[in-house]
Amino acid sequence: MPRISPFMLVQVAERPLLRISGKMKVTDLPTRLPALFMKLADYIGEFAMAPAENPYVAFSGAVPEDMTVAVCFPMAASLPGRDDIESVVEPAGHRAYCMYQGDYQQMIPMYEEMDKWITSQ
Repeated sequence: MPRISPFMLVQVAERPLLRISGKMKVTDLPTRLPALFMKLADYIGEFAMAPAENPYVAFSGAVPEDMTVAVCFPMAASLPGRDDIESVVEPAGHRAYCMYQGDYQQMIPMYEEMDKWITSQ
């Protein structure tokens, strides 16, 4: 399995972020995720800004057919949203985290393992 870090619970402070989210199938990820990352990067480039922290992808819902995927760029300051780009304040709290490197099709077992790990915490 291409998980390259252990599962962790991390405390996240409240922070502004830009995100694009929507339902998609795991088979759509290889083409849709890079396009969404580029769309957000181009947008914040219009403001001569960069993400305050590493951008990330959040997954929720049933894998692989009906999951909600959010590409998120944590920002140092709020920027306005536009079209499908949302400007939100992510509330403080705990997040389950791990690093994954590999084919999107192979992440389903890791996602299921993480779900079990979260339930056991």
